[in-house]
Amino acid sequence: MRFLTGHRLSPIIASWRLERRFLRVSQMSRPDADRRWTRISKNCAIRVHPRSVQALQNGLAVVDSLTFNVAQLLRDTVGAYRSVDVAVELGELAPELTEAGDALLSGPVRLMHTNAGIFVQGRLQAQLQMSCARCLEPVAVPLEVPVEEVFTPTIDILTGKSITPEEEDRTLWIDEHHLLDLSEITRQGVLLAVPMGVTCREDCRGLCSNCGQNFNEGQCNCEPEPDPRWGPLLDLLDQTKSNP
Repeated sequence: MRFLTGHRLSPIIASWRLERRFLRVSQMSRPDADRRWTRISKNCAIRVHPRSVQALQNGLAVVDSLTFNVAQLLRDTVGAYRSVDVAVELGELAPELTEAGDALLSGPVRLMHTNAGIFVQGRLQAQLQMSCARCLEPVAVPLEVPVEEVFTPTIDILTGKSITPEEEDRTLWIDEHHLLDLSEITRQGVLLAVPMGVTCREDCRGLCSNCGQNFNEGQCNCEPEPDPRWGPLLDLLDQTKSNP
């Protein structure tokens, strides 16, 4: 079947063709499934990258948890938007974050068509387990990651011609397959949101430097170490005692 654009078909034939294309996408779990077609709206179908659609959520083609095909949204009028719920494991998103564990970052995101491209706005949240900086006990740390960026197309959706965006940051470019990827800006937002150090409570007493006893649970039997600032005076006192 040839891909058609700019032609109006009878409603029955158009609907039948679109349903067949949508069926191909719904069978993506099969190895031999054709992944190159998806139904985006009742009136048109667009070709997407073979990597592309895993699901349709509120009319938006979702590639993975943080990647979306926004071709149809770019075809819509300025002001049109799609809302989606995203969720991604922090350990997968930011491997350098050793405390991530199996924490899940999730929340609603809205993508709006603007004159400049696609404006993405959302607020993602997660619960992170970190170690207290004094006693090393685990501390639950709530994370809140705001997302507010404009992504710029690199292909004119109507003519197919290449566009050189004024935006220099390539992480804010919509690629030649109309894929918008939130992964990098979300990763950067997570790393900025993680505190440098946390304590289990304001009056945490920490650990004994000799035996490691948690002073929040009780004292140990270790002799307290003298303050090194008193060292010269203690040496002088020892000399005085040895030479009366």
